[in-house]
Amino acid sequence: MSENIVSQIVDKLKKVKTFALQLDECTEHILFCKSMQTSTTGEEIFKVIDHFLSHHDLSWNVCKYECTDGVSAMTGRVNGLVARIRKENPSVQWVHDIIHREVLASEKMRCELNEVLNESVKVVNLIKTRPRNPCLFHVLCEELGAEHHQLLLQMAFERKSATETV
Repeated sequence: MSENIVSQIVDKLKKVKTFALQLDECTEHILFCKSMQTSTTGEEIFKVIDHFLSHHDLSWNVCKYECTDGVSAMTGRVNGLVARIRKENPSVQWVHDIIHREVLASEKMRCELNEVLNESVKVVNLIKTRPRNPCLFHVLCEELGAEHHQLLLQMAFERKSATETV
């Protein structure tokens, strides 16, 4: 089923004049998901995306926007993903991803649920903020016999509780 979805999206991408990439752990519409086997440098991330585009005969010239968070692997001027993509397509524009759905959801949430969400954010951030932690989390989940072995969301932001005023 996933191959069929990728095939449909790739066919649509081949017909459009431009497209944008959003590179983040918490997107709703996912073209493809790949685990980073060695490191999460801009060059390694670029290789994964470039391989996908090449494999499906898609051109970097059609990519007009790239939306990422502000980490240096993404935005570094020399080795960041944005710099690497600009070598392929100098006209690509970078947009900073600043919208977090969790913040919007928590605005109308009951206080008790908001506390649970805050604790969940802390746990996810602890696991996702260092490249080695997701690997260790994967091993832990395997050892415990868990059904899932990775987190799909990253909630690396500070949130005010629903009871605080802005």
